[in-house]
Amino acid sequence: MSGIADRRVADAMRTRLAAGPAPFDDLLAVARAAAGPALEGQEGAFHALLHGLVRTDGLEVVGRGARGAAVYALPAAARTPSPDDPVEIPPAVSAAASRAALAVASSVRDPGARGRVVADVLAHRGALEAEGRLRDFGSEKAARVLLGRVDRSRATIVQPENGWERFLRFLRHEAPSMGVTLVVLGLLWLFVGEFRVIPSNSMQPSLKPGDRVVVQKLFGTERPERWQIVVFRKPSDGVVLVKRVVGLPGERLAIEDGDLYVDGKLAVKPDDLREAVREPLVRSDFSGAVPPAGWEAVPATDDGSRAGFRYRPALYGDEPTCVDENGKTEMNPAPRPLAHDLYVRARVRGEASIRLSFAGGSDGPVDLLGLGSGTAGTHQAWEFAVSRKRSTIALPLDTVPGPTLAADEVEVSYVDGVARLTFGGQTESVAVPTRGSLPTVFVSGDVRSVAIDRDVHYTNIGEYATDPGNPFLVPLGCVFCLGDHSAHSADCRLRSVGPIPLDRLIGPVRFRVWPPSRIGRVR
Repeated sequence: MSGIADRRVADAMRTRLAAGPAPFDDLLAVARAAAGPALEGQEGAFHALLHGLVRTDGLEVVGRGARGAAVYALPAAARTPSPDDPVEIPPAVSAAASRAALAVASSVRDPGARGRVVADVLAHRGALEAEGRLRDFGSEKAARVLLGRVDRSRATIVQPENGWERFLRFLRHEAPSMGVTLVVLGLLWLFVGEFRVIPSNSMQPSLKPGDRVVVQKLFGTERPERWQIVVFRKPSDGVVLVKRVVGLPGERLAIEDGDLYVDGKLAVKPDDLREAVREPLVRSDFSGAVPPAGWEAVPATDDGSRAGFRYRPALYGDEPTCVDENGKTEMNPAPRPLAHDLYVRARVRGEASIRLSFAGGSDGPVDLLGLGSGTAGTHQAWEFAVSRKRSTIALPLDTVPGPTLAADEVEVSYVDGVARLTFGGQTESVAVPTRGSLPTVFVSGDVRSVAIDRDVHYTNIGEYATDPGNPFLVPLGCVFCLGDHSAHSADCRLRSVGPIPLDRLIGPVRFRVWPPSRIGRVR
């Protein structure tokens, strides 16, 4: 211990002990007088001072004094307690006081010394509590850290006397570990990973402006997997971009109806990614006496379609419109892309149905129909029927008792060439082609509300825009990347970006660390 106040306190305690053994309370009183303001409000630091004297001057415990604390003596004055000496029985202590004392002493390695410190801390805190000054003990963590440093003979300033000593204390106590931490972080930044801030809307909804993400740099230039979000430098000017990998070396890519085709086959996204990139389009409440805005009544037809409501306005593949990094609302140039892949979710009270109807496509008319009942009956059962031209595929769901379901909700969707019905935690699906046609949404029966979402909708906007008749060949050693917010993303479709050589990759985005509400793995 090398602080001015530390040396003054140590000298005062040595002088007191030279006159004979002294109980803990006497040494604490001497320290208070010698330290002055340096010990006020942080008396827990005294245990580090005393422990330092035990280690350097070889103080010995020659008995027990008030409240069970130790009686100390210099080695020359040490004596063996006589059986006739009075033994003071320490008072009972609370569980909280015991935990606090054990926590402070936990950094002392020797079990015997640790037990002595526990007894002293209990006596010290008990005396302060009796005087209504327990707060003057100060931070238990600070006392534990100081004890640990003294116990390991590290350079320690327990009670800084002035600003210079506070600076020296920082250099001796915190600076070495901070330096090691900075070196480790620097190595991690250079070779393992780095933090990046998302600057724009081009990856909405997966990544939003202001998101802080961790980018893996170790092995970052290796060939990524399809659908991974990666950070790379533009080949032309080195500007850093973040996009999603959709095409791998040697593949032929095409975009149609907002979907991606790889070597002529529709690329089907994994389920978790499909959920991560869906965007809200319409929210309608049917609880009123009149249909909500955008819905018009339609009569029953001869083909068995029930009377209900049809959503009339166009559903666009570039909605919702976002505010860009300059605070301006995005402008969507005409012609705007129409959404093709949709989710329609309805909350129901009784008999109801949802129908997604595709007409006029190259594969003929297709109806995706969810039929069933809500809680009006004793059961909740739904049947999924997919009709195409004159054939019908029926996928019946098992009947499930109503009380076992969390919500009276059903969803019919068509995404990546797959029709799905989701209800009561169950999902039924079937692949159905609908190329070249757009969906119309119908609902009927006892419906409470309807929500319409869309899948990510890729658009042909640049020099490398692709279509099935003229697919783009990804060069060997390169990947092709697109933004999820496709209509407003400067990505590989533009000649200014183009295919990305693997050696221009920085690495994949692994985690989001900000904001707190969205911390987690990035998909």
